[in-house]
Amino acid sequence: MITAEQYQDIQIMQNTDFSNTITFADTHDTADYDYRVIIAKDFSSSADITLTVGAGLTKTDDHVLTMTIPGYSSGNNNSTDDLADNYEGVWELVSKKTSGGKLTREIQGDVVVSPGLVDPQWS
Repeated sequence: MITAEQYQDIQIMQNTDFSNTITFADTHDTADYDYRVIIAKDFSSSADITLTVGAGLTKTDDHVLTMTIPGYSSGNNNSTDDLADNYEGVWELVSKKTSGGKLTREIQGDVVVSPGLVDPQWS
């Protein structure tokens, strides 16, 4: 369970589906917020992957948010396959109250991508 401003590292296996479930404290109701996840090389770089509610982020219930990144893209550049071999970067989840609220950094951490050994085009 997280409260605002916590830290979580994630490791992603390249070319596989990735899922991360974030459970908020009971006082945080996901229905009242909009969310965005950014994955980038560092905090001064542009995003390599951006997830939003309905596009990689799901409000699973009142206190749970699930982020998913597919193993292979369908042209949207939001897949584990789109991240370079041995990618190292950072990620953060931000929220904004749906009725005129301020932006809040909920959670952040490091990202490491482990490359696969077998060529995904293998037949």
